[in-house]
Amino acid sequence: MTTTFLNRLLRYTLTDVSVMLAAVFLPVAVYLGVTFDTGQWNVPAGPVANLHFIVAMSIALYGTATVAANEGATITAERDTNWLRTIALTRLGMNRYVAVKLLITLVVSVVPILAIAAVSPLRGAEAPVRMWLTVGACCLVGAVIFGLFGLMMGLWFSGATVTRYMGLIMMLIAFTGNLFLPLEGVLLDIARFTPMFGPGMLTRSVIWHLSPGTGGGADDQLFPLWQLILNMGAWTLIFVALAWLGHRRGLRR
Repeated sequence: MTTTFLNRLLRYTLTDVSVMLAAVFLPVAVYLGVTFDTGQWNVPAGPVANLHFIVAMSIALYGTATVAANEGATITAERDTNWLRTIALTRLGMNRYVAVKLLITLVVSVVPILAIAAVSPLRGAEAPVRMWLTVGACCLVGAVIFGLFGLMMGLWFSGATVTRYMGLIMMLIAFTGNLFLPLEGVLLDIARFTPMFGPGMLTRSVIWHLSPGTGGGADDQLFPLWQLILNMGAWTLIFVALAWLGHRRGLRR
């Protein structure tokens, strides 16, 4: 039953034009806008990559996280129609249902990474294949975390609220999480406690470690791996706990 449901939901999601357009158009549009002046980004970032690649992967993570959050938040439709109650009574159960939703979210989250990987070399991004693959895998770690975030939002708030504010929320999370602009001082201290900090710094740490001597102040923003794992683990647990509480609240209605 789980396999059948997974196949049907995956086919439905991948053939949904609106989902695919959002997964491709959002990160590509942001990327093309940021890198309009390609000359300033064609700066070496170590011996094997350039600054253009770092910008591309930061935007890929943003697109991946946003798509994952939006996909996770689609659970509002099932909640508002009381479909979650029906699922809980079937052999599928809520645990398997959530696992399937997260798996679908992970699959869809690959699309922004592929879109940026296809476009960015045309604009000047340079890096070895192994670095593209490694950083892409790190972006998927962020997809899991923000898929849970979207799930939590969908279980706590109305569909209209989630649809209206999710984009703004993700933009604020990205900026405050040190993803787009290198923060300093108090702002950087605050960023350490945001959900985007762990995935964002993980992708950059991989780039900097595989391409040492990035320069431009990059080495000043390398953080111990345990801090990044602690950040991601803590936010994962927070989102799981809040999603569970949101589901329990819905069942009591």
